[in-house]
Amino acid sequence: MTVQVLRDEKFIKEYEITISTAEIQKEKEAWILANAKDMRVDGFRPGKAPLIVLMKNYGDKAHEKAVNKLLKSNHDKIIDEHKLQSASLKNVDQTQQTPEGESYKITFSVPPAFDLIDPKTITVENLQFKMPDDQMATMLAAIQLESGEKTWHEKEDNHTIQENDIVYYDVKIYEKDELIHEGENLKIMVGVAETNACLALIQKHVVGHKMDDTITIDKVKMKNVLGYFQMINNKTVKLVVEILDIVSVKKAELNAELFERFGAKNLDEFKVWVEQHTAEVHSAEIEMCHKRYIFDALDKAYTFELPADDLEEEYNKVWNQFLEEKKEFEAKGKIHPDMEGKTEDVVKEEYRKVAARRIRLAHILSKTRTAEKMELAGEDIPNYIRKHIGSPESEEAQRWFNYMKTNKDFRAMYLEMMLEDKIAMALHSKATHKNVNVSSQDLAKRLSSIMPE
Repeated sequence: MTVQVLRDEKFIKEYEITISTAEIQKEKEAWILANAKDMRVDGFRPGKAPLIVLMKNYGDKAHEKAVNKLLKSNHDKIIDEHKLQSASLKNVDQTQQTPEGESYKITFSVPPAFDLIDPKTITVENLQFKMPDDQMATMLAAIQLESGEKTWHEKEDNHTIQENDIVYYDVKIYEKDELIHEGENLKIMVGVAETNACLALIQKHVVGHKMDDTITIDKVKMKNVLGYFQMINNKTVKLVVEILDIVSVKKAELNAELFERFGAKNLDEFKVWVEQHTAEVHSAEIEMCHKRYIFDALDKAYTFELPADDLEEEYNKVWNQFLEEKKEFEAKGKIHPDMEGKTEDVVKEEYRKVAARRIRLAHILSKTRTAEKMELAGEDIPNYIRKHIGSPESEEAQRWFNYMKTNKDFRAMYLEMMLEDKIAMALHSKATHKNVNVSSQDLAKRLSSIMPE
């Protein structure tokens, strides 16, 4: 066997390994003999077939095993001799096959050399949920309706929607006659103040209508649409709302009986429960913001050189994805949002920065993971499910678990994302915090202003 250096650069190391036919044959025979007792060949008892017959039937597999073993021994030798313990194997490509032997090119990716920064030297915003009085009043009113005595109406009741009714509905949202969003079996409480402009509009227009009515709200310029439906913010749209069910409610009183249902003794304790419960509901959204804030801070704090090959590969990936999206927009007679008021050269430069950021953060997180010995623990997956999907025992969570079991690529992607979140949250928790109180509306605005990583 011979090893030749093909490329010796800062971030890329390439070697050509040539293995003789004799070496391969020797390892093939060794593998066949070691596994002969388990090999089945027609006309022979297990373990009794001669080597020449076994080689004929299992030669291809033996060849694969032999080459892999020989490459592995050379791979380990290269790492030791060239001090590439921090490098990762990038590619193994066969370059030549002759009667004398086979040659393979092995490529290693060498990570940038840099020291981890103490997270305490980084300052990030730390969001703390605080419920304002007007939201507390809205939440109390909503709980009173949810907890009140309910009467489900039939179509024959001819009931018209009024204050203190709960309305279930489907909605389709159109922009220039193109369906851009739809929601099924949604719920709205009539008479409970809505900060979401889209929900407030629907709430206003359903009053006076009856079950099975279809309501069209046309040519509406949507503003201040946060949270659910935020994809239609600043768009002129048409909403088509179909009334499915109507429930009249006799509002529950804010009294000791209601407080006790939620483990509170009085109104003040009940308000504390409401605020804490709402904070838990928003915990995943707050983490999304914290992840973005720590990533922004890390991207600014580190300035190490990036591998040019990795950078170009990542840029090509994000740019080609952009081009596909751009085609879809153009097919609909629209301009991609990233192209508005910009030349293609400007957008390319922006995407190069996105690629650089991703590569840089990937190296920072990988080195942090190794230094802190961070892996997913037993409760990490159930906790993630509770925050992002719901109770692990819920029907939706069970569907998610089943899909994880049957789809290896989906499972790998999600586990990688969970570990990334865990590392990001650990870094955020160790950073210096600038505490900021946020309401539900503040949080929705922050979420709408950040791009997903």
